[in-house]
Amino acid sequence: MKQLGQKLAIVLIGVFCVLGVGLAAPTYAANPVNPLNDACKNANAQSSAVCQQAAGEQNSQTNPVITDIAKTARVISAITGVASVIILVAGGIGFITSAGNAEAVTNARKRIMSAIIGLAISASAYLIISFVISRVL
Repeated sequence: MKQLGQKLAIVLIGVFCVLGVGLAAPTYAANPVNPLNDACKNANAQSSAVCQQAAGEQNSQTNPVITDIAKTARVISAITGVASVIILVAGGIGFITSAGNAEAVTNARKRIMSAIIGLAISASAYLIISFVISRVL
């Protein structure tokens, strides 16, 4: 019965964490302000290098496949990060509630180490993907 309560608590914590990450939505400004727009409207300023560079950046388009890959990498990293933290917490709870049982302590340590390794792999994969995508864009 005690293990059922622990498993139920872990599942509930996982559901709340996933819902919290899944329901979070980015907010965007309604009308972003670009100070170069007003400054570059002047006929003399349009020939400046800064205004020409700003005009080139506004006309460039990014590849939608690359942006989709970046979004997918962010979502997968978030999911694996949340899962790793949940497993880490479960391992910590198992370690605390082991009551000196050698087998339970060993299982809890394995969970904690697996969660830390998973979190490190997830973070490094996200960093590598972000680096590569920033070079491609």
